[in-house]
Amino acid sequence: MAKNPKKYHLRMKYDFGVDGGAHAAANHIALATNATIPDNAIVDCVTMYTSTDVAGSSSTLGFIIGEAANTTYDVAVTAATIAEATFADESVVVDTTGGKAKAASVLKLDVGTADLTAGVIEVFLSYYVGYAE
Repeated sequence: MAKNPKKYHLRMKYDFGVDGGAHAAANHIALATNATIPDNAIVDCVTMYTSTDVAGSSSTLGFIIGEAANTTYDVAVTAATIAEATFADESVVVDTTGGKAKAASVLKLDVGTADLTAGVIEVFLSYYVGYAE
């Protein structure tokens, strides 16, 4: 790694009409509009812009990074319990929980408490590439 590491940015989108919003104990929804987060990426910020109001019955949501077909590498990169009411139309939510990818990964939505029934969230993820462990 260089003395001055480069910061990278990715853009993804959660769209209820495409991705669904079912809640289940191990239901991590891989987004249809996604990008690959490289191995050893150190996520420092996730910015979420709601272009269509997110709806659900007291639902919570959070974003994780993890291998598309496996939950072995899942790492939370936002708080896991952001209330769906926080994602009102045109709102912006910034979360600096962060985390490190343990393998090349995709962004997934973790729906908690109850199903989501509507919504579109544009997700902007910022990261640095760290050393392999």
